[in-house]
Amino acid sequence: MFFNSDTAPDAPFAIAFVGNDGTGKSTMSKAVQKRLAPDSRVRRVDKWDVLRDDIYPEYAFMGDDLPQLRRCTSNMQETTRTLFLFWTLHGTLKPEVVEGADFILLDGYWPKHAASEMRYSGQSGLVREAVKLMPQANLTFYLDLDPAESWRRRTADPDIPLVPYECGLDPSLSEAAFMEHQTAVRNQLVEWSDSYGWHRIDAARTQDEICQQVLEIVDQAVGKKMHVAV
Repeated sequence: MFFNSDTAPDAPFAIAFVGNDGTGKSTMSKAVQKRLAPDSRVRRVDKWDVLRDDIYPEYAFMGDDLPQLRRCTSNMQETTRTLFLFWTLHGTLKPEVVEGADFILLDGYWPKHAASEMRYSGQSGLVREAVKLMPQANLTFYLDLDPAESWRRRTADPDIPLVPYECGLDPSLSEAAFMEHQTAVRNQLVEWSDSYGWHRIDAARTQDEICQQVLEIVDQAVGKKMHVAV
């Protein structure tokens, strides 16, 4: 599977939003989706979309209870969880979903999970091999935020309760456990951001400021090929 490139000029242009828990990845991907040019065909993809049997009927056996699935994921044994998470990530990008789109917005994508699984399982080789299976996004925006602010945002969200996976697999869900894990993940993401040339965004800024910055970068990258409303 290829995203837009010189060898696949008609393939969709993929934009990934990555970062720690609570940095606003879903919020920003939704905001950008609304502000891209109205004549663009935009599809937003999240790993948990596999629970939508109208789009992914092959995964209907999993049911549709996302809160339960998030809790169960925390309890999986290490290797199983790594394989499961990358299975869902890869499974959402089936050709029927991405074909025909101008833009694919990847909500979260693989980096947070790769960083977490490298920390949890210690099997960096397995994680790196799984990452190789994931198509490379054309642009990656790393939403960087102090873990203390991430904690404030996550605990203020009544719709998506914290799970042990966000807290170093600590069932206490304590602030200390969250901070320790998220700091370690953040350090890894900063390293990857520098290595892979991601666009590092200060996620403490307002939603409008971040969205405008993202759209300007997207426009610079694809403006000559497709219109972007900036």
